[in-house]
Amino acid sequence: SQVAFSLLVLAPVAAERVEAVILLHNDEVNTFRTVSGALESLGLSPPQALLVTSDVHTAGVGLVCKGTRAELRVAYDRLISAGLNVTLR
Repeated sequence: SQVAFSLLVLAPVAAERVEAVILLHNDEVNTFRTVSGALESLGLSPPQALLVTSDVHTAGVGLVCKGTRAELRVAYDRLISAGLNVTLR
């Protein structure tokens, strides 16, 4: 099942409540395909997942999603379980 949380999209929502973000960090272990697939399993579309994965690959870090800590906890735990290097800030 997909996780309900706010994804980073092109247009911000006016009344959006952001108290935390999930950042994905580059590593030497996971492949591009593995990372993109893990992001898709959270509900990101394939183009969104590829964009975040590309950001992580080129910049070393990428924003996965934002929202409240409670909203992001499940997504964070899933990414950790997939072996990805993420932080919840």
